[in-house]
Amino acid sequence: MAHYQVDPDRSTVTAVARPALGHDPGPSVASVAGTVEVVDDHATGSIIITLEGHPAPCAEIDLGNTRAEVATDADGGLVLRGRTSCPAGVFGLTGPPMLNPTVLLRWILVLTPI
Repeated sequence: MAHYQVDPDRSTVTAVARPALGHDPGPSVASVAGTVEVVDDHATGSIIITLEGHPAPCAEIDLGNTRAEVATDADGGLVLRGRTSCPAGVFGLTGPPMLNPTVLLRWILVLTPI
């Protein structure tokens, strides 16, 4: 088992609210952090995604509940690609409960050894 930390400066995360909540462009990701364990191209651990706002809403995502894929980038480093969805309320976002507001998350995380 190898332990890695997410490099927030080289990683990207997108968030999309479904359905759109209000007239604004939707949630913007402010940062991502976390620790990942990799065994045989399988990633476990968790990441914390923080959205822009005051206060800045954040949520911890358990990688065991996602379809995260470990890959190698052009420089030979590890990259974790994945996606998941979670209730908008996890981030403190509200919308009509009958529409089941959800935040769709996609990420490409560059991992650095700890």
